[in-house]
Amino acid sequence: MARANRKQLCDSKKINASSSSASKKPSKKTNSGRNKGGDQDDHIIYTRDNVKLSMLLRKLLTSTDVGNLGRILLPKREAEENLPDLASKEGMVIVMKEVLSNTEWRIRYRYWANQKGNIYLFDHCLDFVKKNSLEEGDFLELYEDEAKNLYFMIQRKEKDATESFNSQEDVGESYLSMMLETTEEEDLSLRMLVEEFNDNDKANTLGSL
Repeated sequence: MARANRKQLCDSKKINASSSSASKKPSKKTNSGRNKGGDQDDHIIYTRDNVKLSMLLRKLLTSTDVGNLGRILLPKREAEENLPDLASKEGMVIVMKEVLSNTEWRIRYRYWANQKGNIYLFDHCLDFVKKNSLEEGDFLELYEDEAKNLYFMIQRKEKDATESFNSQEDVGESYLSMMLETTEEEDLSLRMLVEEFNDNDKANTLGSL
């Protein structure tokens, strides 16, 4: 009986020792693709220099954005909430770095006022569009680091767009949505051109008096 109790006691000690050893094993950290460490937010990425960036806005580029006007219209709410405040319609020049290469771009950020409110845009950016080979359907993503420096990244459109949809109905709805957005932006750009032409015409008339 005593021998059986001693055996049971030894077995109990072995089990406790094994549990203690297992609890001391270090846990492995996992990364989530674009994120590092404990960041699980899809809007957080890191540069090659391990600089933490937070997304400010994401814009689906339309035919107007990548055309010869040299203007990229920005989503109003995100621009007002996350980009620098503008004191006038002329706006300001901002500096953005490309996330992967650290290439710097200086772009004029301004707004155009109409009856529905302010329209925010990057102006005179045709060189930016061409050098980065931007196409309709690409996404322009803007980020900032903890020091409020601006960065951008281009997410290319899928080569075979049909693979990203589950049905032909989804394809039709997505195409219709993009066409409506493109038409609206083309109308805005046209009205901006007309207003600027009228302003320049008035300035020339006053200058000749």
